[in-house]
Amino acid sequence: MQYQSKPETQKRTLTLLSDLGLLSVSAIWGATFVTMKNLLANFHVAEILFGRFLVAALFTLLLFSKSKFELKSFQRGLLPGVFLFAGYFFQSWGLVFTTPARSGFITGLSVILVPFISWIILKSKPSLHVYLGVVLSTLGLFLILTPQELATNQSESWLRGDILTLLGASAYALQIVLVEKFASKANGLSMAFGEFSIVTVLSLSILSNTTTGSITTIFLAQPLAVIFLGIVATAMAFIVQKIAQKHTPSTHVALIFASEPVFAALFASLLWGEKFTPRTIAGCVLILGGILSCEMSRTFIHRFQSLQPSGQTQALQRKGDL
Repeated sequence: MQYQSKPETQKRTLTLLSDLGLLSVSAIWGATFVTMKNLLANFHVAEILFGRFLVAALFTLLLFSKSKFELKSFQRGLLPGVFLFAGYFFQSWGLVFTTPARSGFITGLSVILVPFISWIILKSKPSLHVYLGVVLSTLGLFLILTPQELATNQSESWLRGDILTLLGASAYALQIVLVEKFASKANGLSMAFGEFSIVTVLSLSILSNTTTGSITTIFLAQPLAVIFLGIVATAMAFIVQKIAQKHTPSTHVALIFASEPVFAALFASLLWGEKFTPRTIAGCVLILGGILSCEMSRTFIHRFQSLQPSGQTQALQRKGDL
């Protein structure tokens, strides 16, 4: 019988724990679609984002007792933070009209858009897997955006929400590419603090110009939801992701993060009562296939072109990797 050495056993244990951590992050992000949908019934988009990112920024600020604050890294987070705000704003606005599951799968299309934006900004040409992902996702999006079996008024409402969500996915893709561009020269925590801060400021600027929101109401009315979104789903998810991706292969990361829209659909069904038609299910499956194709393509590119000294591949960038 062949026995594994202690270092090998520890490595496998770290990988398993990291995979479970990333799966938890993916599940948490999937759950946020239902949480946001419920909050949007009573609160302005900017009010929710202000509460979420103010809490995230304050929580991150507490961590600087163990990590040195770097001003330049903070500044490098500001531009990506603008697009992060746009992503969350359009996604949340779209969620007012569409369903949590549809929002989850359409938001996942940011993975498809990233390689093409990288081509423009970073001069990194997409692989054939990416084009396959585009074809699959486009077919899936067509099925989702044209729900012929629905009543006309409901279809129009969902279509409006889906288009806004697609704008949010495009903004997320820009944010991911900008993070990839700046992160190599930045301290992750300081850069994240910059992103959280600019989203908070931009949300407050919009909130101050509305008559339907308040900077305090959501904290008093929904404190647990704000804590969940700000600390658990944003700040802590970022920390867990950063740590876990150092101990697990990128192939694992790609497959785990592709589960986010699946978790969104699961929670939408269990907690929100969302119903799925055969056409919608087929569209979601095609989009998931497109996401997996692009994720695995980026994984293999990082494996062959961006090997780390430890032998691990470079961490994949996601909308949560702030």
